[in-house]
Amino acid sequence: MGTAEINVPEISKYVALEWVAKKFGIDNSEIMAMGVMPNNP
Repeated sequence: MGTAEINVPEISKYVALEWVAKKFGIDNSEIMAMGVMPNNP
């Protein structure tokens, strides 16, 4: 069985993590993201 994802072009993991970091006062240098989906470089 395959998977399907629907994404807004302007939104990415980076944008989401940047928003969360700003909200909680976390410096971007302290964040790492990983993914397992085919669209994750």
